[in-house]
Amino acid sequence: QRTGGAWTWSGSQVPNAVWEFVAVTYNDGAMKVYRNGGLVSSANYPKQGSTVASRLILGSNGINSNQEWKGQIDDLAMYNRELSASEISGIFNQCVSATQGGSISGPSSVCSGTNSSGLSLTGHTGTISKWQFSNDNSNWSDVSSSSGQTSITVTNLNATRYYRAVVTRSNCPTANSSVFSISTTNKKWNGTASNQFSNASNWCGGVPSATEVVEIQNVARVPQLTESRTFGGLILNGNLDLNGNQITINGPVTGNGGFVSHANSTIILGSTFSTDSLKFADNNPVIKTLRLNSNVQLKLNKSLVIRDSLLINNGKFLLGNNHLSARVFTQGSTSNYVQTNGTGKLFSTIGTSSKTLPVGNSSYNPITLSLQTGTDSFGVSVSDQIRTLGTSGTTLTNGNVQVTWDIQRVAQNGSPVNLSFTWNASQEQSGFTRSLCYASHFNSVSQAWEKLASGSKSATGTGPYQLSYANYSGTFSPFGVGSGNGALPVELLFFNAEKKHQVHLLTWATASEKQFSHFEIQQSFDGKSFQSLDRVNSKGGSTKGSQYENQILSNHAGKVYYRLAMVDLDGTIQYSSIRVIQNNNDAFQVYPNPATDQLNVKFDAAKGGMNELVISNMLGQEVVRRWVNLKDGVNYLMISEFDSLPKGTYLLTVSNQGEAQSQKFIKP
Repeated sequence: QRTGGAWTWSGSQVPNAVWEFVAVTYNDGAMKVYRNGGLVSSANYPKQGSTVASRLILGSNGINSNQEWKGQIDDLAMYNRELSASEISGIFNQCVSATQGGSISGPSSVCSGTNSSGLSLTGHTGTISKWQFSNDNSNWSDVSSSSGQTSITVTNLNATRYYRAVVTRSNCPTANSSVFSISTTNKKWNGTASNQFSNASNWCGGVPSATEVVEIQNVARVPQLTESRTFGGLILNGNLDLNGNQITINGPVTGNGGFVSHANSTIILGSTFSTDSLKFADNNPVIKTLRLNSNVQLKLNKSLVIRDSLLINNGKFLLGNNHLSARVFTQGSTSNYVQTNGTGKLFSTIGTSSKTLPVGNSSYNPITLSLQTGTDSFGVSVSDQIRTLGTSGTTLTNGNVQVTWDIQRVAQNGSPVNLSFTWNASQEQSGFTRSLCYASHFNSVSQAWEKLASGSKSATGTGPYQLSYANYSGTFSPFGVGSGNGALPVELLFFNAEKKHQVHLLTWATASEKQFSHFEIQQSFDGKSFQSLDRVNSKGGSTKGSQYENQILSNHAGKVYYRLAMVDLDGTIQYSSIRVIQNNNDAFQVYPNPATDQLNVKFDAAKGGMNELVISNMLGQEVVRRWVNLKDGVNYLMISEFDSLPKGTYLLTVSNQGEAQSQKFIKP
């Protein structure tokens, strides 16, 4: 093997640090040189007339010492006859395929001090000449009495040590196995005595101190904390049972294991905590408190319930597709919040006191909620754009805030909700007017953005900015903030549908129609597939709005669904809520009609639960809105607000399962 200098075979340079098989034969003046089994040179050197006793020199010119060959020679064989070309080729080919050093297996680490570990060699071909060890993976010493041994035992290591085996075969070059290292540790969980963390017999080197990095091995006994502990770091190759205690981690957490949660446990990630993930071993982890003091972007491997407090003093929580639930939060900031970068949501129980959920995605966009009465559970996630179909569809690019708050109401206690949305100036699109903006929510039934009932208003704050609504009692879904001709192509005040004999009367009104083209009246018999029946052009009320009505003759037996497609001048289309009329059906009745002393309602609900009942006058103004608790099937309601209504004509609407049915009544 050449290790320096430069030399050639028949004009081609031999590569450095590559082993070569060389054979030289001499017979009656004829010399031949073979390289790697093939003949590369031959010459005639007549033999001398006398025999001279002299040294045989390999690797240098005996006359000129400056011509030393820089390299290594491993195995040397001499024969008392000339070998043939086929014999030389056979020896070379046997060596190429024969000698393999193999690989060593054994423990990668042991307890420092008194220890004993077995190492085994596999995958080798040839005879094990010896084993060797090194303290620096450079200078090697022989292991005594190791010739021919496929396994050895090493004992009493106090520092990292390296091992290899040397393998030979016949006349072939030797081969070394792969190098195997064994490190030593002072604090490793073995669990040899019990599952108690504080039992010294379960540890290498005794129970760890608060500053040490601790390794938990994947053994049968899972360590269980019996008191609060502080760690300089954790190597979790197995799991650690919190058992209702508090842990503080001031270093990295690595390995494939995780924490076994407990409802009374607290996890504190200190300022020097340096890992981007927090892993739990149980399927539905629940803890009491989680405190993040380190500026990391922390990911969860599972959804997590925090019974009490989530304290984000520094850093972010990246939910991904996992949910996070907590009762109390520290106030978030532009750098410290829960980032909803997937399908996961942040959940909390909301009561009559305002609570801010510290959420955002690429920016901090918290939502503040409170109820008029009682408590409910809400979940929220934030995305960095507003789309035509709520969380999907085409991204809207004009007149909006580039944020969608997807809010889920888990329980329904019937109480209206107060909402406050927060955004930054950098998230406002071209055409957005902060002094005349509104919030809207996406109706999953009508597949349309609908403005919140209280309409446009001015945002508050000097940056970030807030838009607040009180007593919201609509459905929960994606919410956004827009202005002018943003999320909605027209500001629709109301849309009603009622039956008059064989005619369906549709009425609606707008507050404004800025840059608006026309309405399309659409009809469906299944609530899914709609067809356009008529076009109604805009009356051009860009600032004051207009009122409209349309009559449709219908002989269809069963439910008939109506909606408005609202088309602005650039072709953008949004849809109104769906209205339903039941032909030839007494399942929805408002009686007596006219009504003088009292008003009753008969309603067949497809599914029970809290539903809206609304009474509007002929100007489209709501005079009564309340929640009614319906049961599955037929319900009978008495309208207690009837006595307070002035004389006139009204429209009563009941919503159930996304469908609204209306009937007109008169109070003479």
